[in-house]
Amino acid sequence: GSFLAATEQYGLIYTSRDRVPELFYEPDANAHGAPYALFTFRVGDTGINGSDLSDPPNKITIHVLPVNDVPVVANPLPDQTATERVAFHFQIPANAFTDVDTDTVLTYAAALVDGTPWPAWLRFDPATRLFSGTPGSLDTGVLNIVVTARDSFLEPLSVSDTFQLVVENVDDPPSGAPTSLILTEDVPYEFSTADFGFSDPLDIPPGAFGRVKIAALPDAGVLSIDGTPIAAGSFARLSS
Repeated sequence: GSFLAATEQYGLIYTSRDRVPELFYEPDANAHGAPYALFTFRVGDTGINGSDLSDPPNKITIHVLPVNDVPVVANPLPDQTATERVAFHFQIPANAFTDVDTDTVLTYAAALVDGTPWPAWLRFDPATRLFSGTPGSLDTGVLNIVVTARDSFLEPLSVSDTFQLVVENVDDPPSGAPTSLILTEDVPYEFSTADFGFSDPLDIPPGAFGRVKIAALPDAGVLSIDGTPIAAGSFARLSS
């Protein structure tokens, strides 16, 4: 039989001196080019004088066509925390998603995992990978966000990762409302919580009435707690 002697510029050539049951070539991982590599060879036979080799050597040029590799999550996205009425910023790290294809550009998109509408307070800029916004009192809760990185090939491939954004509640001040009372002469009046128009619309869940502060005393009559006159700035707890 004959044998093949070969040298190669890139990749690996597999062969045998005694016989050649199969010969194959393996490019380096995730590599391509046109041309990509070449190798030279000399063929030999088993003549009367032993093995003779062809001269000069010949050349095989190899062209490796690219394939689109799937992007990967290199560093999982960390969960985030935002606070009501406080500006929030989070930028997806540049190394969160990677692609071995050096001639592609990743683009990004964000959505809620459950498919519900995107919250109005939260913005996402795909060009800078930046989440930003200021949540309001009605935006508290948990958002499960999925980020998708897509490559720029004609038939793009993508990968996704999720993170949780917790919007924490803060204690908002309640509201009161002006009112008018009709009393009977010489009959004391006991105030109740309903007289002050209490509401707590900004807290979720809303808080209960706690106390009232007397900002200024009435210009006639006496305010008292259990029969003891009080001064401006005093606090009082009331029955419902």
